Amino acid sequence: MDEQAHTLSERAASIWAALVKLASGETADFLALGRVDQMGMVVAILIVLVASWLCLRAIWRLVTLPVRKRQASATGAERKAAPADRPAAAPVRQAAAQQTTIKSEPPVQGPQVEASPVAPEALTELIARLLAREAAASPKADAAALQQIETAATGIANAGGEAARAALELIAEGDESGFDTLAALAGTDERATAATWRSIGQLAFLNYPQKALGAWQKVVALLPEDAEAWNVIGLLHKRLGELDEAADAFQRVDALAGDDQHLRLVALAQLGQFALTRGDLETAAEFHERSLDINTTLGRKGGMANQLANLGLIAMKRNDADRAEDFYTRALTLYETVDRKQGIADILNSLGTIARTRGNLDAAESFYKRSLELEEALERKEGMANQFGNLGLIAKDRGNLPEASRLWEEALRLYRELRKPKKIELVERWIEQAGTRTP
Repeated sequence: MDEQAHTLSERAASIWAALVKLASGETADFLALGRVDQMGMVVAILIVLVASWLCLRAIWRLVTLPVRKRQASATGAERKAAPADRPAAAPVRQAAAQQTTIKSEPPVQGPQVEASPVAPEALTELIARLLAREAAASPKADAAALQQIETAATGIANAGGEAARAALELIAEGDESGFDTLAALAGTDERATAATWRSIGQLAFLNYPQKALGAWQKVVALLPEDAEAWNVIGLLHKRLGELDEAADAFQRVDALAGDDQHLRLVALAQLGQFALTRGDLETAAEFHERSLDINTTLGRKGGMANQLANLGLIAMKRNDADRAEDFYTRALTLYETVDRKQGIADILNSLGTIARTRGNLDAAESFYKRSLELEEALERKEGMANQFGNLGLIAKDRGNLPEASRLWEEALRLYRELRKPKKIELVERWIEQAGTRTP
């Protein structure tokens, strides 16, 4: 027994000595071991393989340690920020009739597919490229509009899995087929909700109105009494030139708004504009009068001034200059109270037109000059051009054609800078009819 143990000990020592020399680059003993002790050779090879596997595993874990740390951090952050029952996004509200910014909202659910962790750096870089693309396509977009896109895109990326993030990559490159991918993901998943479609609609709102419209229509298909979703649908139809569909959507907003008078004001303003465009002055007046009453109740002086100005315009179209003057004068007082210079300039222009039609050229000239001063302060070139044109008409009415031509030349220069072909043609005709041009 002792002799057998001694023999095993000698074999183990021989194997170990051969392995040590093999590690140092000497192969002779290792090969000799194979000739005299085949079993020892097999054991040595197994030891080499196991040792090699352990070394490679240690190296792999060392190399991937930073990535695994980032993934663990991202997963932990997502679990803290987004509980299992993530709330749906708050409804969208349009702050003003002509505004295209959707109110910023908390992150919303993206397409419901199996999600995987995203490194924060990768997500930040993707969102940055997406926002840069959107801002370049809409230079006048305000911070709130871009924030809305960032919120929606972040929600989609965090909840939507690799397919959704690939779709966002396409959108960031200007390829709107990414929206088709998001729609397909949402449309084939039984867990898709109105929040999913709302998220896609918010992402597309600024630069992809047709895609946005399709998404918001999915929202109202799921939530037919969502007044704020109908409001966005109305705005999108209007941008697409589909005025009948827009009017229908805003009628729904008016019917569904309930106690939300701010939302109703948006709908009434739009409906009044549509009626005025159609030449339906009676209906237009009804909408603007309702809006005036609500603004008055809410104490919104700027809103009151807007509706008084609209009613003044309707009165002018009805050839009721006295009533128009009353509306405009009341609007002017309110605009001055809230220091809304653009509104003041517009009202002064309208009052100047009324004074001129009555033959009161001194009053008309005073209104137009006051309006011109404000337009210059606001650096609104079209407003400046309009007032130079109006002052030229006053000079013409007084028989001072050289002065009229000088003022019209100023207007013509600005209209050319702005590339306004119809106004350029009009002013050129005035100058030609005056028969004189300034050098």
